[in-house]
Amino acid sequence: MGDRKKYVYVGVPEELIRQVDKLVSLGWRGYRSRAEAVRDAVRRLLEEAKAEGLI
Repeated sequence: MGDRKKYVYVGVPEELIRQVDKLVSLGWRGYRSRAEAVRDAVRRLLEEAKAEGLI
C-alpha cells in the first residue's frame, strides 16, 4: 500500500479559527486554506521545540 496520511482532529476555540480564517482570506503567507495555515503553525512550533532541544 502507498503512504496514506492519517489525520487527527483537534478542537480549536472558535475565536482562534476566526482569526486564522481572516489571515487566510487576506492571503497572508500565501495560505490557501485554514488547514494549510494550521499545519504550518504546528510545523513551526515543532521546529522551535527541536531547536531548543525539547524533541
